[in-house]
Amino acid sequence: HLSNDRVHDMVKPSATALQAVRAHLSRHNIRDTMATPNADFLLAQTTVGAVEAAFGCSYGRARFF
Repeated sequence: HLSNDRVHDMVKPSATALQAVRAHLSRHNIRDTMATPNADFLLAQTTVGAVEAAFGCSYGRARFF
């Protein structure tokens, strides 16, 4: 079995990858916080419009009855 620390080390993003993701978010005025000690998950609160611009996608709403 692996220790929790060892697992965190295995899934931890490289400093370069983390900086690239955070810079991309910042360019689109999306502020993030690290959700885990090793930054393998980030949390961000922003608008749908900012996400669409940052990731080149569109969101819609579907309703099924």
